[in-house]
Amino acid sequence: MFDRFNRSWALAKQSWQVMRSQPSLAIFPVISGIATLLVTVSFILPIFFSLQASGAFESGSKLNSHNFPMLYYVVMFCYYLVSYFVVVFFNVGFIHCASKVLNNEPTSVSEGISVALKRFGPILGWSLVAATVGLILRAISERVEIVGKIIVAIVGAGWNVVTYFVVPAVALEGLGPIAAIKESFGTIKKTWGETVIGNVGISLAMGLLTLVPIPMIIVAAFTQSVWVIVGAVGFAILFWLGLAIIGSCLSSIYTTAVFQYARTGQIPNVYTQDQLQMAFMQKPPSKVSGYFRPGR
Repeated sequence: MFDRFNRSWALAKQSWQVMRSQPSLAIFPVISGIATLLVTVSFILPIFFSLQASGAFESGSKLNSHNFPMLYYVVMFCYYLVSYFVVVFFNVGFIHCASKVLNNEPTSVSEGISVALKRFGPILGWSLVAATVGLILRAISERVEIVGKIIVAIVGAGWNVVTYFVVPAVALEGLGPIAAIKESFGTIKKTWGETVIGNVGISLAMGLLTLVPIPMIIVAAFTQSVWVIVGAVGFAILFWLGLAIIGSCLSSIYTTAVFQYARTGQIPNVYTQDQLQMAFMQKPPSKVSGYFRPGR
């Protein structure tokens, strides 16, 4: 357990080095978060009216997930589509810039946005696929019992693994959605990866850091001073927001590094071969040949 923590912390530190060399990378998740919040707010009324049109709020009406109106799902699909597009758009820009930094090449936020605009078609295509799959899984999950929900969750997890490298494939190779899915799946196969776990390590490190403000809040509570408590809680909220932004950046940087490593075998300077190979849970050696394997 201690060794695993050390490896996880090392991954976070190495990714942090990349971010420190190009702090403007943090602009991407900030803009993405603000845009996503605005999208969510803008869809509150459409979702409300889609339910109201079905009589959901009339006296005595009984509305549950089994009889949501079709209009509701149409609106939800639009919400999923726009949300996915916003997130993927800025992730594409981020990954392009992160790739440049990993290769010791100059870059800028404007360059990342420019590349994302050039990838408009593939980004929209992938957003359509992701929104469709996401809505289907949600609709099924809302209509089945607990066992069905578990099965849907497993299917969803499998989909996330298969499509893990889709956004890097779109950002760095300009592939369309179907080709990007094949590329993502092929990248995992080429490393005999059953499931990607690298970002779990970074998430673990970030998760431990979320505990930092807790003692401050506890001490503030004992003072029984409203202003001290408000100040402590305010600091904690800002700390957690900043940590979320940093965690998002570190995960995306690491994903970019793993994708480059899996595709080319080239190890970015800030990482070691062992750290990148740790991104995958290895299967036993296979007799099937013809695949590139990192480190070989």
